[in-house]
Amino acid sequence: MADLSLQPKSIDRIGSGIRITWQDGAISSYSGELLRDHCPCALCKETPGHPPPQGRPPGPVSVKSAQAMGWYALQLVFSDGHDTGIFTYELLRKLAAESK
Repeated sequence: MADLSLQPKSIDRIGSGIRITWQDGAISSYSGELLRDHCPCALCKETPGHPPPQGRPPGPVSVKSAQAMGWYALQLVFSDGHDTGIFTYELLRKLAAESK
């Protein structure tokens, strides 16, 4: 059986980011900058000894859209054009817990 705490009930754009209301009643808010800084895609991951090839550009960045990827993740499109990150619901719950 799927862990309901990892399933969103609703996803809304707020300000520069998104707010997720989870099936277990928890509510998590994420700024565009937080999400962009934690993009898990191969272009953004840091290789030991090398800077990330596609780090966030200076200045504000916002989430333009969020597309569900099956039952496990969101693909986010950012205002800087970056769109290759697949954010698992597990990662999003972890980011919410760490940013409290």
